[in-house]
Amino acid sequence: MRCRPRFAQAPATRYAAPLARCAALIACVLLSVTAGCDSGGEAGKGGGTPGTATSRATGTGTGGCRPAASLHPYRSYGELRAEGTGGLLVWGLVVEASRTSGPATFTTRDVHKIVWRVTGKGPLHLTLTGPDGRTRRPEWLEPHGASSYRRPGDEWGSGLRFPAPGCRHIRLTRTTGSADIPMTAAL
Repeated sequence: MRCRPRFAQAPATRYAAPLARCAALIACVLLSVTAGCDSGGEAGKGGGTPGTATSRATGTGTGGCRPAASLHPYRSYGELRAEGTGGLLVWGLVVEASRTSGPATFTTRDVHKIVWRVTGKGPLHLTLTGPDGRTRRPEWLEPHGASSYRRPGDEWGSGLRFPAPGCRHIRLTRTTGSADIPMTAAL
């Protein structure tokens, strides 16, 4: 009777399954860490590239948007960020934000002032698309001159009112591209 060593398999086969599981785990961790990262810097610290917040306007009834954009801290305000088509980058400073981070949720009873910085060329067009697919214009949209809001691109101020609860998409369009920011309107 011949004795066989305990690990008679070739090293490549012996470690294949554990290595595959380990590689899959590492890939999942790296993907989840990099997908949730953004630069989050303020002006003077590089500003950072906006995280992607683009999606098609889809009706989700009175529930929230999936995925909804997030507010990021910028000084004492919340900031929306998006990366659109044609290399368009968007930053939106929510002026009267009561919070500076978390899901982008706005009330239906107020007009919300948002200062936009948008890269690209041409005039800015802004629309709101509701859960029913209907679009509406902002209460106002005006170009700004000098400002202390330091992000790349040209600056506009807007007043947005959301008529009913549900998922809304803020669509910003310039000649060179467009971006879509999904957010939730609540009572």
